Amino acid sequence: MELRKSSKNMYQNQTGLAPIIIILIVVAVLGGGYLAWQYFGQPAEEELVIKSSVEVKPVEVKTATFDVFIKNEKSGEETFLMQLDKVYERHYHFAEYHNGNLYIIREFGYDPQTMKYSEDYIRELWKYDKEEEGEKLFSAKGIDFRVDPKEKFIAIESENILRIIDLNTDEVKVTAPVGTLIHPDLSGEFAIGLRDWPEDGRSFWGYLAFTAYPQQFFRIDTTNWRIIKYNVSSLHLNTRESTLNPNLGKIVYSDAPMVFDVESKEEFERSQRSVTLYLYDLDSGEEEIIDTSKAEWFKPKWVDNTTIEYTKGGERVIKKIR
Repeated sequence: MELRKSSKNMYQNQTGLAPIIIILIVVAVLGGGYLAWQYFGQPAEEELVIKSSVEVKPVEVKTATFDVFIKNEKSGEETFLMQLDKVYERHYHFAEYHNGNLYIIREFGYDPQTMKYSEDYIRELWKYDKEEEGEKLFSAKGIDFRVDPKEKFIAIESENILRIIDLNTDEVKVTAPVGTLIHPDLSGEFAIGLRDWPEDGRSFWGYLAFTAYPQQFFRIDTTNWRIIKYNVSSLHLNTRESTLNPNLGKIVYSDAPMVFDVESKEEFERSQRSVTLYLYDLDSGEEEIIDTSKAEWFKPKWVDNTTIEYTKGGERVIKKIR
């Protein structure tokens, strides 16, 4: 693991914290875990207000070279940004775009034609400004990241360690191995998953999961670097049917099952089992029913702080919530 150089001590510990084609890839500007569950365990969509997104279109497979575009999600207009090689576009969250700056994961030592890795392969997180000047921020075998909307901090998960880094000073404000994040009422082997920053950038939300099943959420307050832990193991969440609003600290989730194969999917659909969509407040523990259905996945999504979108009867439903 390597971070960019800084005159400051980048591993300074904080009090109370222990030192983780056309191909069209849309990555939310506003918004982890291990590769073993990335395919089935990717989180439900987290976008509250999608302003723009990153799209890549292949130019040369051999060098993993892509044209990078920024798309205005409201107007649909695409703007060419740059051409870049060694792009790790297979990652579920490989890029973000904020205020004219591109944050993107690149991959070295991987041959896209043979799909083989060299012994010294590495992944690197880069930042490119409006002048296309690039700066390497972090490198490791595996990387997941989220940039706060104000671009003051970046949260990076690597090797099941969460770091929060000040983008202005390069100082590592938090270094939290998975064990330091676990709620005192829980035990076991968990993977760190990244969720998102609220619009004010005053905290960061993540979760700990067993495969694709979150057992707890956590919030890190950037005003004092305190970690608040929320045990949600009794809710039986899965990453496909749960979505967090980081502004409110509320989850919309359903009790529809996680399935990993066609047979299980078809069996659930034949069952006509009742499923329920819930709203859960992490701070108060209060829960309310939003809707019910029969043997389908709601695929919930926050539209804004008072509106959610989900599937019912094969149609997408927009609903206001309190």
